[in-house]
Amino acid sequence: MRKLIASLLVSILLFTSLLAQTDADSPYDLVIVNGRIIDGTGNPWFRGAVAIKNGRIVRVGWFDTSKAKQVIDANGKIVAPGFIDVHAHTENIYDQPLAENFIRMGVTTLVTGNCGGSTGNVSEFLDRIKTKPLAINISTLI
Repeated sequence: MRKLIASLLVSILLFTSLLAQTDADSPYDLVIVNGRIIDGTGNPWFRGAVAIKNGRIVRVGWFDTSKAKQVIDANGKIVAPGFIDVHAHTENIYDQPLAENFIRMGVTTLVTGNCGGSTGNVSEFLDRIKTKPLAINISTLI
């Protein structure tokens, strides 16, 4: 379970907040170290650390990680933003809300309703997340 959580955390890191930096003295909730960081910009990968505080990426690069509440060693792994599957036939995603098959592949967002298979009631489909939360983000074509 711990490996699944670590994989989930690594895969859901969206690097949209790369520029957000915290004060160097602030503790981090989580730091992922020693991984090969791919930031999604097209630049080559680099080694470093990724710090998370309050569920947001607050620092990327080389910095003091000793104040982190938790450290995950990602040696031999890749740290990358979550992937978006833009052609998923997963209209039944609420039957498997943990979406473990997608999470294990680094997919954090699904676009469903492809090939004319979209739901007839989009509002009802998306509102189901209130009563049956999903481990991933979901969207649908109309």
